[in-house]
Order: sequence, then C-alpha cells, then structure tokens
Amino acid sequence: MGRRGDAINLYKIRKADILRGVKMPANMKDKGVRFSVLAQEAIDWYINHERKDVRNFKGRMKFILEAFGDRVADEIKPSDIDSWLGAHDWSAATKNRYKNVFGKTFKIALADGKVTSNPPAWSSSELRTTPASGFCPMTRRPLANTSPTKANGELYYNARIISVVLSK
Repeated sequence: MGRRGDAINLYKIRKADILRGVKMPANMKDKGVRFSVLAQEAIDWYINHERKDVRNFKGRMKFILEAFGDRVADEIKPSDIDSWLGAHDWSAATKNRYKNVFGKTFKIALADGKVTSNPPAWSSSELRTTPASGFCPMTRRPLANTSPTKANGELYYNARIISVVLSK
C-alpha cells in the first residue's frame, strides 16, 4: 500500500477519466496489443485471401515494423504516422502506399476488436498531389478534361464514383 494522499490523487484522476469517457482496461498490467502482432495478422490475412500484392505489402510492412513494431497499437497517433512519413524523402504516391499499409492493418485489427480506432484514417490527407478519378478535390465536381460514360441512360463522369450523377 501507498500513502493515503497518493490514493486520493489516483481516485481523482480516475474520476476525471470517467467524466471524459476514457475507458479503463480490464487488466491494468496489460497495456494492449503490440503493432507487430497486428502486422503479422495483416500479413496472414493477405496470404489467406490470396492477394496479388502480398509481396509488396510484406516489404512495406517490414520497413514500418522497424519504427512501430514494439509500440502498443492503441497508442499510435495520426501525428506519429504523419511525422514518420514526413521524415522520409519519398514521393506522395509512395507515402500513400505506406499509409495504405497502416490503414489496412488497423482496419483488420478494428474488425477483430483488437484496437479501438484507425489512426491512418485521421492522419493528414495532404499526401495526394493530383485529384483522384477526375474530380476536383475541393468541390467534388468533375474536371473539364474527363470523358463521360453512359450507364442506364444517365451520364457518369466516373463509373467508380456513383454518388456524382449528372442528367443529360
């Protein structure tokens, strides 16, 4: 046992956490799942689902594990991912590929209930330098140089993005 004053301070901290909505772990000694465990599960998922890019995924994951392998997954913040990506002199496309590896890893872990959030989803989206799929990133309207396609009598500026439909 410790001092009474320490117990009172800890009680106040716990009460403040409850008011903020911070959930206490079931076992205080268990800090959480390490990122290396999530990484191995993501690699196994890629292998089990016979993904064609498993070799690229493993290579990128190996590089990510050098920096994040021993960290607790729930303690990885979006700013940590952004600063790690920013520390490398890579093109925007390469940074997006590494961010996608992070995202897929956390998405698989989130589906299994091993983490509580997906930090890559909240990290900076400034990495993309060209507008995706012919749409202006600010207004989400089709760019002038895109060629429309017809489907079911309606004009689509991109068949993959169905939310933007223009009538004749």
